[in-house]
Amino acid sequence: MKSSSGFVWLPVLLAVLAVLAVSGGAWWYVQQREFPAVQETLAPIDSLTFTYDGITFQLQQSAEMGYAYRAKDAVYNFMNTSVAGPLDLRGTLGGVDTQIVILWRSSGANIIEPILFAFQKSGEAWRQIAVTKLPYDGGRTSFEAMTIENDTIVMDVKTSGPDRNYHDTYVPKRYVYALQNGALVLQKSTTTTDETAGWKTYTNTEYGFSLSYPPNWNMLNYPEAGISMGVAFQADDLSGFNATASRVPNGQTLKQVLQIGDEQSKSAYEGTPSKSIISSKEVSLGGLVGIQRKEIWYAAGFATMVTYAVKNNTLYTFRLSVSREGTYTDKDLETYNQILSTVKFAN
Repeated sequence: MKSSSGFVWLPVLLAVLAVLAVSGGAWWYVQQREFPAVQETLAPIDSLTFTYDGITFQLQQSAEMGYAYRAKDAVYNFMNTSVAGPLDLRGTLGGVDTQIVILWRSSGANIIEPILFAFQKSGEAWRQIAVTKLPYDGGRTSFEAMTIENDTIVMDVKTSGPDRNYHDTYVPKRYVYALQNGALVLQKSTTTTDETAGWKTYTNTEYGFSLSYPPNWNMLNYPEAGISMGVAFQADDLSGFNATASRVPNGQTLKQVLQIGDEQSKSAYEGTPSKSIISSKEVSLGGLVGIQRKEIWYAAGFATMVTYAVKNNTLYTFRLSVSREGTYTDKDLETYNQILSTVKFAN
């Protein structure tokens, strides 16, 4: 996922940075990101009991500081800087229901650094089972994605470069942590390549989203029955990527919208089903929980991959377009997922 342009500057963070500019101290800048629960509902962050460096504390909302939460009765000031909500997710590690939380520790040494906490279910309660400090990379860190995959915690971040130019240089990195003997152990820290660098950017201000696409593809707007807008991005062989947006009734969830559409599709093709669903899974899409499905479209005569998301009473649909041969290759699917990784939704 590419980092959005610009930053959300919080008043207190500005004050911290001003002090650091004078003192030359080390600091971390954390870009606001929303990370969805990919499996079940997250435990409220203020219901968790954290322990760090022998200090036990809980978080409470602190609107007067401009942060969503801060620590109470703790020597260090632990806070969560995302005003949209905690930076956390839930998944399974070692076969046990696990919740991961990122907090930032602020101390008198003018250091703001991310701390990774892991909680697991013990009966009906959540118990902290491990904590670790993320690697120090000499400057600003923005979190791009965080998932639980193959029994590991995978974090894609961007940090300041080796010249510590906090405003111009970014280095994409991936941290992979495993839970071993009650400790979070860094398995891998690698510098990654942004394969979407240099791509063109499409922005739709009316429907509040943007994405990037390969520079040698063509873009065209197209009408489609039952939708509010549609845009296609095509390679020379007509393979590519389609994006649509349509308004849905207030309060409808993504699953409700898809259930209604699936019911209508049962007789949409001359009284017979217009499509069938081969597979379905939840995915992270621009900070939202989306649903990605492999579908067969009978009227068109091909199989395709479609990713759906709902925000602000709008259904977004991102579809892989097949080539003239009516098929798609592994490379087409790879490009499709790369485009999905660049999707951003406006607040």
